[in-house]
Amino acid sequence: MSVGRSASRTFRRPDEGAGRLRSARRTTVGTAALACAGMSPRRLLVAVSAVQFAANLTGQVVALRRRRHFDVPFMTGSPEHVGRDSWWFGTAYSAPSYMVAALLWAIARLLRGPDDRARWVLRWLGTGMSVGYPSERMVRLRLRPDGFDPVETPIVAAGWGGAIALAVLTRR
Repeated sequence: MSVGRSASRTFRRPDEGAGRLRSARRTTVGTAALACAGMSPRRLLVAVSAVQFAANLTGQVVALRRRRHFDVPFMTGSPEHVGRDSWWFGTAYSAPSYMVAALLWAIARLLRGPDDRARWVLRWLGTGMSVGYPSERMVRLRLRPDGFDPVETPIVAAGWGGAIALAVLTRR
């Protein structure tokens, strides 16, 4: 079976009749490319990553201003040290600074073109943040109906939703 160079080309298999064409795109059971109408999977991944980056950056600013320290089941920060702790542990609404920097690095690499290493980084960041967001006490509080805050709840929802989308979109 011969395979064309791009996914949009069509070709004829040697054993097929003259009137039968096949697409060069290979598909396997269980893996489907996710894309929006008119948007390539890489552009969709860049868009979702940018939303995730914006949610982290906004969450960082809000958490620093409101002194929302990290509070996960096995560790807790303090409101007095939220700025210092944000470098290594993050805040209640954002990942640690080094993870946000890795997210920005991956976005920049994907903007230049397809990059498997950037996809791998985004997959691990998305998977980690998908678990990290609900482990935060303030995130769980803001996602309950009685804990709604007009500023913090949308940041949390966008961040957690973006993390889940990253984990899903980067799967192959």
